[in-house]
Amino acid sequence: MPLIRKNPAAKFEEPAAGAAVQEAEKPETPAAAAPAAAPAAPAAAPAAAPAETKTVTSTGQGRPAAGHPNYQAPQSALVRQQVNAGALAVQQPKVDPVLQELKDAMPVEWDTFPRLKAGPGCIIDADGKSLGSEIEMQVVSWQDGWDVSPGEDSERAKQHVGYSDDGVHMKDTGMTVADYLVELRSLGFKDAKTIQKATVVGILIASEKDSTHLGNTVQLSLSNQARKTFERYRFDRTIKAQMGKQSPVGAEFINVKAHLKKTSGNKDWTLLDVTGAAVPA
Repeated sequence: MPLIRKNPAAKFEEPAAGAAVQEAEKPETPAAAAPAAAPAAPAAAPAAAPAETKTVTSTGQGRPAAGHPNYQAPQSALVRQQVNAGALAVQQPKVDPVLQELKDAMPVEWDTFPRLKAGPGCIIDADGKSLGSEIEMQVVSWQDGWDVSPGEDSERAKQHVGYSDDGVHMKDTGMTVADYLVELRSLGFKDAKTIQKATVVGILIASEKDSTHLGNTVQLSLSNQARKTFERYRFDRTIKAQMGKQSPVGAEFINVKAHLKKTSGNKDWTLLDVTGAAVPA
């Protein structure tokens, strides 16, 4: 289903075509064995084979054995990507991943802007309204966050969930995260742990379903697994920029797709997968 955009007339640039893939190099066909010259007389020695011949039969396959002057190692049949122009230099200066300059550019609370999150196989807002399985955003800020979880789904456990903005101190009490974990375990929550998440703030520029949020600032909550896809996108875009394969310009335009998954216990959950989006025309 095509995405609905704030300006339906707007078009996105087509992504650049990928580099051509070379055909696999084929092993050279071995030369046929040259027949020995006929002896001139019974006492004459047979004629020597030409120096350039490759018909050394010690391999049993009609090609020179290793160590012979004409020996050639078998060529690989792997299909290789053309990387001549875009190969990374041996020594690259350390660079920040794309969008690093937008980290904490505009820190928000959990409800500063309309909040989007993973729903049942889709993306929903705070009222539970579905925007469909796919959206596009222009990132203006993003930030990390941590949940300090008792490690259970019980109602009692939910009352003890804590939050941290830096992974070191609890948000409301100032207690260290390490101390709060000790406290949770003393209460019987032996599986207490910290879970890193992320919040992405930006303009909603497209969604699968029509939404009142189109064209407005929203904040997208990313679970620990979804945060990893955001980090993967940033690192991959940075590597390709260093190789000259993709410009870092426009990296703030992202696509987010909801994928329905199942746990090992056969429970449904939704992964939000972040990738790049085309720059609006």
